[in-house]
Amino acid sequence: MRILITGATGVLGRALCLELVRLNPQVELILMGRREDKLTALDDAIREAGGQAPILVPLDFAKANPAHITELRQALDEQGLDALVLAAATHTGLHPLDHLKAADVDTILKVNLHAPIWLLQQFLPLLKKAPAGRILGVSDDVGHAGKAFWGAYGIAKSGLDTLLAQVAAETESQLEVKRVVPPALPSPIRGLVYPGEDPRTLANPAQVCQSWSQWLLRPAEDTLADVC
Repeated sequence: MRILITGATGVLGRALCLELVRLNPQVELILMGRREDKLTALDDAIREAGGQAPILVPLDFAKANPAHITELRQALDEQGLDALVLAAATHTGLHPLDHLKAADVDTILKVNLHAPIWLLQQFLPLLKKAPAGRILGVSDDVGHAGKAFWGAYGIAKSGLDTLLAQVAAETESQLEVKRVVPPALPSPIRGLVYPGEDPRTLANPAQVCQSWSQWLLRPAEDTLADVC
């Protein structure tokens, strides 16, 4: 089982990696993250937990382009891919639309929406070849709600939802697609938006990731359709 995880060093991504290893120490993880030092630290944690050494892919989606994803896919062509987890996200805080900086809009859209599009375009062929290819997309309901001041982040998450639904419809008999919306977590994004919140009152990331990990690792014959 080979799983590619974006945003692997984030609160959710890290918890998901460690839960996958706990359930299946033989799982092969390909971890994408913005900072190499955090990827290395996660590598150490995975090995200490008894897991296999993961493949580390340091890449800042805000500075990336489709060619970077093409290079990664070419490197993985022979090994194949069983699952893709889209967990990378960024936010610059709550602002009225007319106060948004163009550079921030560009960064948010690239990380939260453009990168998932690039990844799916490149990796769908590999996922379709897997015995039970799966895509897990981490989303947020603020996109559908059209909540004030959520700006490019809300727009990007709404776009991600549409992207996942389209992929599910196009690959209905070939892949399983699961959209998940985590509860409030003690993450940097949550802290940026709700700075006065007590993180001790929020959900435990490891517990949130338990059911996701079970779904990702479920044997092909046991996997039920779970689409957007």
